[in-house]
Amino acid sequence: MFAVVGTCLYYAICVYGVTKAKFATHMWDVSVAHVMSNEFLISSFFLNWPTALVWAFAKTSFFLMYLNLFRPVEWLRIGCYFGLIINWGFYTAVIAASIYYNAPNPGQTWLEGSQNPRYTRSFNMTMPIASGSLILDFYILILPIWVVWNLHLDIKRRIGVLAIFATGLIACIASSLSIVYKHKLAGHIDDFTYWTYPILLMALVEMCVGISCSCMPSLAALWRYLDRKGSGTGWSFWNSVIFTPIRSLFRSGGSGGDSKGQSEDWTKDSNQIHKSSYINIQVDSESTRGLAHEHEMTDFGGPSSNMV
Repeated sequence: MFAVVGTCLYYAICVYGVTKAKFATHMWDVSVAHVMSNEFLISSFFLNWPTALVWAFAKTSFFLMYLNLFRPVEWLRIGCYFGLIINWGFYTAVIAASIYYNAPNPGQTWLEGSQNPRYTRSFNMTMPIASGSLILDFYILILPIWVVWNLHLDIKRRIGVLAIFATGLIACIASSLSIVYKHKLAGHIDDFTYWTYPILLMALVEMCVGISCSCMPSLAALWRYLDRKGSGTGWSFWNSVIFTPIRSLFRSGGSGGDSKGQSEDWTKDSNQIHKSSYINIQVDSESTRGLAHEHEMTDFGGPSSNMV
């Protein structure tokens, strides 16, 4: 929720920065008076640090989803907690450093603050921040792969589940492109208003992808609803290959109901689709529990055939 609200607000800031502050415009087309105005300087300030706050919440949603799905697997649970600590530690440091380098001192105007020596040093932070974000994205991407591949599902469904998690690869691509454009920005400081624009786009892409991936379980239930309404139109194939196995992961320890009761969660009163309970998505967590037990038996030298 925080990530969604933050992304919407940051999108509004980007729109204002492009239309009013004239980012995405070449420096030679912008007057000196405009660059020294509060409108430009305040927009520049708020285009910097809020991204770290949104990314922190967006990536937290991944770790929480993994904990919900694969809690019985001890090493992955520890990996999620480790990722959460690194995620918030890294982005908290980024927010603090960004505010320190870009905010004016108490009693200074925004123009006076932009002339502080530390303001120009803020450009040196761009590459380390982008690199750290990329490392986190790859960590989130590869964390569940081994567990998903060893689930007790047929090969077609395992590939379907992996395809869902692989959408996080788009966030990795966006982070990589962000590094490329930030490198270009470092070489075009005299035209930074123009070269900031693609960096803003990549930041928005990464935010949106992170939110979309964490919403996949809800999308699975929506897809099942559409499958019932659009039988024979191609929904069934994608539902069976991709979204059925995703739904099968989301039952919290035997709290499932029958599928008929779940189908009644969707009302037909209006053109909107209402979902009565997120928790009612059918799950079968036995495969992850069995996989965790098998992993523990192997660690202690026991035969895998003893798996319950």
